[in-house]
Amino acid sequence: MIAFVCILILLIGFGVYHHNVGLDGISSMPEKWGVFGDFSNVLIGICNLILVFWFSFAVYRYNTNRDRSEDINRIISERPLVIFRPRRNSLGEECWEAHNIGRGPALNLKIAELQFRKSEWETTIRCYSLGNDGKQELPWTTNSHILIVHYTDLFNINGYYSLTAGDETHVLSERQPSISVDGIEYDEARMKTIIDRNSERMAAPFERYFNREKEIKKNPFRPIAE
Repeated sequence: MIAFVCILILLIGFGVYHHNVGLDGISSMPEKWGVFGDFSNVLIGICNLILVFWFSFAVYRYNTNRDRSEDINRIISERPLVIFRPRRNSLGEECWEAHNIGRGPALNLKIAELQFRKSEWETTIRCYSLGNDGKQELPWTTNSHILIVHYTDLFNINGYYSLTAGDETHVLSERQPSISVDGIEYDEARMKTIIDRNSERMAAPFERYFNREKEIKKNPFRPIAE
């Protein structure tokens, strides 16, 4: 494109020169060659100026894109990533734990749970923050069908969403703006609505679990209602 512009300027310039001065073949007069050289130098100078500006802009744009890419890669490499992993609680029941496998700290965790054979989500639990490789057992999640976690970090105050259903974990992103589970699309708006419902501190479900644990240990042969 820039080469086309320079060629066009040269053609227009020489056309104007020919129209106003004229060309009567190859002249043997040095003064005519001097005038032609001066005029050509002006055109070449304009083209050089355009090339310098274009090259400077190209270098600036390259450096800007490189710096932006480095910033994005740095943020991605240092961001948290919370997933859910299966484990067993103190009663030997299968449950889940939240695990931050990212390099950055996951702040202000909020976890929502949908149990099997239920249509209403449980009360959102406000959990402790997790550092790099931090884990938090959720011993009461023994009947979880879907788990959603929302968390923030130092770079993204809007936060991130992860969803676990069965053995699959999905992270909401620009490449995956929604997640389909049981024919329902979970996008950011739906997850935010679920997370922002009534919430309670993590001490509450822990207390209910510990009370249930004590009751089972006192009466190991009597079934305990969930």
